[in-house]
Amino acid sequence: MFKKGVYSLKKKFSLFILCGIILFYVCGCDKNNSDIKTKDLKIDNLRKMSIVCDELKDIIDLSLDSEYFITKNGELYELNTRQLFSNDKNCRKVNTNIKISKFYRTYVLSSDNELYNITNNSLSLADKNETFLDEIIMIDKTLRPNLFRGGDNIYYYKDKNIYSTDKIDKYHYNISDTVVISLDEDEDVIYVIDNTIMTTKRIFSYETKIINQEECNKYVDIECKTQSNWFEVNDNIKNQLSNILLYKAGYAIDKKGNFYSSTYAG
Repeated sequence: MFKKGVYSLKKKFSLFILCGIILFYVCGCDKNNSDIKTKDLKIDNLRKMSIVCDELKDIIDLSLDSEYFITKNGELYELNTRQLFSNDKNCRKVNTNIKISKFYRTYVLSSDNELYNITNNSLSLADKNETFLDEIIMIDKTLRPNLFRGGDNIYYYKDKNIYSTDKIDKYHYNISDTVVISLDEDEDVIYVIDNTIMTTKRIFSYETKIINQEECNKYVDIECKTQSNWFEVNDNIKNQLSNILLYKAGYAIDKKGNFYSSTYAG
């Protein structure tokens, strides 16, 4: 009777240990993976792409044509979503030691606030007479890191507020007192980049939308009216904010570095 009881106890103990081991692996309790708990993004019109590029896990900005991206340590990478480079990856580092902070249209802004062109996998200082540079070249260089575009307009971020700018003439802009978006007290900006504002609570996207959609669809003699403005993205995206590293121009990168493209991007 005693031996039988001991055997039963050992059997229960072994089963308990086995269950613990199974739970350990099922729950992903490996310390090395404890910081990677994101799930694939489930957003309408976004499809996950097969991209080989570990550096996407450190992305802070993506060019509007999705051909370049910047990492958090200031490195600039070329990205090809369709083919591999000779390094057997979909990305390669641009040949420069200049640290980059963000994109501005087709240009990049360096950590010392200079604007550069990207040409033949290298950087060259932008000419002050180039198109698109007129609009910001006369603005104090120290303001450039907080300047970003929404459509054809220039905006400025400071102290939890997004401000518009006033165009004085072809070469001069002033930061206005007009607040376009005001953040909550418990809300902080993660990044402000062209056409996208991402905060700890929300994502705003600069888009052109039909504002009389129902009438426009229903009546043949009603003109579709559009409005270009900052719109808060839908709840489907907002609810996955904790998993999104970057969302811009129809593309998204999650915290594992997975790359998603919309059906209309690229």
